[in-house]
Amino acid sequence: MKFDIIEEVELKTKLTVRCKINLKEYADEEDIRITAKEVLNFLSQNYNISGVIKSDEIWNTPRGNKKNYGTWIFKLKKEIVKAPKEEIQEKPEKNFRQRFKSLAKK
Repeated sequence: MKFDIIEEVELKTKLTVRCKINLKEYADEEDIRITAKEVLNFLSQNYNISGVIKSDEIWNTPRGNKKNYGTWIFKLKKEIVKAPKEEIQEKPEKNFRQRFKSLAKK
């Protein structure tokens, strides 16, 4: 994993994630950019995410207006819990003899 997850907060249908990436030490190291896609791929193992509410972008380089920490907010899918259906027990059909017995008693 190129980045570290600092904090994960799950509130009902929202998931807030704070991530950090270490700055590169040498100029010949490649620039790494982390977007919502990479964070989403990592989190999809543990969460059922339906969309992105707030997106961010972090880099491992200090040049320009780039930062090495960020916050993402994702929308979680609601898990629908179905109540177990009660099985209706069918009464066994009475055979011919039992039907006549019940008629004779009336």
